[in-house]
Amino acid sequence: MKDKFANLPEDLGARALFVCMNEEYVGNVVNRVLSSLGRASPESKRAFETEMDKLNLRIPGFRNASVALRSNPQRLKDPVRHSLTLSDKLAAAALEVWVESHQPLREIVQERIDDIGIYIGVSAEPADLSKNGLKGNWPKRSWERERERFATLHDDYDEDDLALMMCYLSGWLPAIEESEGDEGAASETTPAIIKLMTLCAADLEDLPVSAPEWESDIPELADRIAEVVSAKQEERNRAATLDSFIAEIRDEFSPELAYLESDTSSWSAVDLSDARDISKALSICEELRSALTEYRTARESPPAPTRSENIERRNRIDQLEDRALNLLDRIGRLMSGEPIPDDDPPTKPAPSEDQAEAEPPRRDEEAHISRFPDYDLDHLVHENESLKSEIDELKSENESLRTENSRLEGENQTLRSENRTLANDVQFLRADKADIERNVETLQSRLAARENDAEIWRLAYEEESRIPRMTVKDVPMHIENVSDAVRYAEDMFSDRLLLKTNSKSQVRDNPFEKPEDVWEALKWLATDYRDARAGISGVPDFDLAVRDACGWQYKSGQHDTTKNKYKEWYTVKTNNKTYWLLEHIGTGASKDARHTIRIAFDWDKDEKLVVVGYIGQHQRTDAT
Repeated sequence: MKDKFANLPEDLGARALFVCMNEEYVGNVVNRVLSSLGRASPESKRAFETEMDKLNLRIPGFRNASVALRSNPQRLKDPVRHSLTLSDKLAAAALEVWVESHQPLREIVQERIDDIGIYIGVSAEPADLSKNGLKGNWPKRSWERERERFATLHDDYDEDDLALMMCYLSGWLPAIEESEGDEGAASETTPAIIKLMTLCAADLEDLPVSAPEWESDIPELADRIAEVVSAKQEERNRAATLDSFIAEIRDEFSPELAYLESDTSSWSAVDLSDARDISKALSICEELRSALTEYRTARESPPAPTRSENIERRNRIDQLEDRALNLLDRIGRLMSGEPIPDDDPPTKPAPSEDQAEAEPPRRDEEAHISRFPDYDLDHLVHENESLKSEIDELKSENESLRTENSRLEGENQTLRSENRTLANDVQFLRADKADIERNVETLQSRLAARENDAEIWRLAYEEESRIPRMTVKDVPMHIENVSDAVRYAEDMFSDRLLLKTNSKSQVRDNPFEKPEDVWEALKWLATDYRDARAGISGVPDFDLAVRDACGWQYKSGQHDTTKNKYKEWYTVKTNNKTYWLLEHIGTGASKDARHTIRIAFDWDKDEKLVVVGYIGQHQRTDAT
């Protein structure tokens, strides 16, 4: 999470948290919210859907956001991510769903805030972000100390998740970083306006009800403010519509845009200065979609049966191409604040009679071309170049055919000679026929013997198959130790798990008091996790899945600095391959090995195996 809150209004609501997050993490939060809605409380789910409907989000292919939420929630990811930075109420509703999906994390952070809140001035009661807003910043030293403490004691959780939960439960923004230079100077206007309006509101409360200002001036001011709010809301909605429209064009016509070498990835409504530019951009986007549709149809149509019709078809493609490039240029200029040129170039004035007489006569080639009014000079020159190229290709092909003919004549002579040699060989083969027949009898005798051996092996295999084998159901309810749990998993899932622990692991004599949980965790890796990574089944959230299976937590990665510094803890080498053990599951947060354990692993996509390379208390970090 980026600590850049110094220039935000003091009473800004929940969207302040999303404004200053990096886009990748905001996308992760939105993914978790959309995938957790089915398990959210009715109140939280209803609040999120209500605020989403109020924004009238445009989802390509769906009538409205509610329909998209029921059939394909992931299509809402980008519109919701964009809207979280615009609406405090939607941001607050999304945070409620996110927090409900992180109940263990919430309890850990809330317990800590209850302990330290009285010393640093944080309220023990969670802030209502949809009403009260964010009232201040964490003390800088306290913010850094608490984040470092959480990261050390609870390495199962993502650091950004910890930071966001701290802000949510306290109602405070992260610690303010000192700004450099004049950054943020322009945004200081907004807090000043908010403060001024707050002072005016306080003065109005003290104004007597008999004051004449209540009759005209104050209602007119309120109406004007309401008009500005309504206009700005409409402008924001149109901006969201424009962004969705641009994304829709980018997705639908990506091959045509790539061919035209047009990059639209940087286009965004935030680059437009006012509502008129947004309306103009929407209008040009409508024309662009129509032009690209016609352009695609013309390009995909088959070549015409005659040359003249084909030239006409190419002329049409060129016209549509020029039109699309012109519209793309207009939108690009609008986004960058450059002036937009007129649609039609100025018409060249017709020459006077004196100028016409003074012009030199055309060359023979131009006079010849003038007899073809339907085709312009550029196309005829292009046709001429194409024909020359085609003649050169035919000459080259003719020479290749001559060379091939000479080669085939040589091969024909060689085949005639080989034919004579083969005729002589036939005589020798006939002489060997008797020997071949004798060899066949010998081979048939050997075949019969081998068939007899094969039958013996088949019977032995069937006898072996009748011997009952241990299954998952045969694993005892009570497992003595971690070593037995690992052995059962290795026997049961040899085709799914590769258990090759490194030198830092502790499997034998591991004091962990719940070896049955170790067995359940290894079974989850061999079934749900392995099938999801192999593409056999879908698991939207591994953390939620492993909590349902055995109550453990899942973490997907480790810092580059840590993994490189303690490589022997995060790698295992087997079968001439080195695996990085960056994912892990586990339980407990203490340094007591009886109550804390971690299982680190890697995914071998070629062998479709989960490689378990570390079993022990904690993998090494600077903190541990």
